[in-house]
Amino acid sequence: MIHFSEDRAKPATLILEDGSFFTGYSFGAETDASGEIVFNTGMTGYPESFTDPSYEGQILVLTYPLIGNYGVPDTITLGSPLELGATSGSASAGAERSNRRGKSVRGADSDNLRSRRAVLAAEFRRLASQPIKAIKEELEGKIPLDVLNSYKILTDPMESDRIHIRGLVVTDYSRNPHHWNSESTLSEWLKSQNVPAIAGIDTRALTKKLRENGTMLGRIVMGLPTKEKFLPVFEDPNKRNLVAEVSISEIREYAPISEVVSNLASIMPAGGRELHGSSPGNLPGKSSGASSAASSGASSCASSGASSGVSSGKAPHILPGKTGGKSVSKSAGAVGKSVSIPGKSAGKYKTAGKYKTIVLIDCGAKNNIIRELIMRDVRVIRVPWNADFSEFQDAADGVIISNGPGDPKLVQATIQTARKILNHKKPVFGICLGNQILSLAAGGKTYKLKYGHRSQNQPCVEVGTHRCYITSQNHGFAVDSTSLPRGWDVWFVNANDGTNEGVKHRRLPALSVQFHPEAMPGPTDTSFLFDEFLNMIK
Repeated sequence: MIHFSEDRAKPATLILEDGSFFTGYSFGAETDASGEIVFNTGMTGYPESFTDPSYEGQILVLTYPLIGNYGVPDTITLGSPLELGATSGSASAGAERSNRRGKSVRGADSDNLRSRRAVLAAEFRRLASQPIKAIKEELEGKIPLDVLNSYKILTDPMESDRIHIRGLVVTDYSRNPHHWNSESTLSEWLKSQNVPAIAGIDTRALTKKLRENGTMLGRIVMGLPTKEKFLPVFEDPNKRNLVAEVSISEIREYAPISEVVSNLASIMPAGGRELHGSSPGNLPGKSSGASSAASSGASSCASSGASSGVSSGKAPHILPGKTGGKSVSKSAGAVGKSVSIPGKSAGKYKTAGKYKTIVLIDCGAKNNIIRELIMRDVRVIRVPWNADFSEFQDAADGVIISNGPGDPKLVQATIQTARKILNHKKPVFGICLGNQILSLAAGGKTYKLKYGHRSQNQPCVEVGTHRCYITSQNHGFAVDSTSLPRGWDVWFVNANDGTNEGVKHRRLPALSVQFHPEAMPGPTDTSFLFDEFLNMIK
């Protein structure tokens, strides 16, 4: 039964394309919205889900009955130990799992690698735990742009910079959240981003309809049903190139965790209470200008032997290298502007082999993909979905094709880029939509699922083994396993319906998965796949 009250705002109605409707009350923005109706069975993780670009154009139904009870994470005071602990923990777990499977982790001893990551994560948490209000102005202009980008990614609990769902449908909305890291209520957050939401809906009946009939188009309208409101305009988001709508438009670069720790340590004292306001400081290492934070442990786990008077984000950023005993330098660029990818003659992103450089093709990438990489001391160059392969082929040690929304067949530019990557035998790893794009590039086919996989408990079996992993998923299309050309094998299958959950090539360094190894939300059981991908890089 629906109970209306003054503080529960106005009634609202969800209308489906078959003419059926569900009436409840509004607790989000009081505006109409049209999209594809999909459901998610996850019990927690709605902030991460809402900011997942894969949900672009969709009205999300949450089957868990109580939503909003822990509010929205604090995005003003950054440095959540919960977030950073999960990130570092998943990296360590990945190293351990890879070791159990009889494989070395990037050729290093797994215990040493886990210890190094633990030290880096602990030092970063200490440095980054200061309120962003107090240090943001100090950071901007005093550390390189790529380090600043990494800092923001590592401390921001969201998966992108905005909500991507078109609307929200729940059974019961909790108006009084209780959580140590809650900044606002879910209602306040939705209203601030103009996203409508309805509570008081029988989501069991609605989900049953979607399971029987498949995903449907729908529209949220304010008010009770009227004759006019039964004739709404429905928009099918899958007819648009949604990837082009959510991908970045300019290149961004992210520094590995060692550089983030070094740069933060250079301007923050060991106590972490006050900043070096009089001087931006130097990178810790051999320079006499290293901060006390560096001497207290940061320099031992970060890159040593590098020094630079970084000022206003414009001075050269010195990256340590080994060629001829000289460092390799590059411009940090002005804060707030993108970094250009160097051409074949530049080769600046190699940094003499010190860090692996991964190019992330952003088809709607979640932030945790970047976190997983930079926590493994990898440099990341994030490029738009339609970036030409020739622009980054020399810079990339490996390529990741990210997750994203919509029909993969509409992303022809990325498919063509994936073909070039395969032809050049460049190590490549596809995630979610990336699995579909890589399969299409290889000559396979894709199709639309009846109602998709959107949950945090999808069981996936690794073909040829008895190993089953619980995975986080969010996709409406799948690869037709029978269409894969010679040389390609099915890597994972869904234990529930037998659909394709991953492919890999027998000889080329190419593999992909349909689920989300970066999780957020959901289990981190498959984060070791990032290590397996990095193992392919020579």
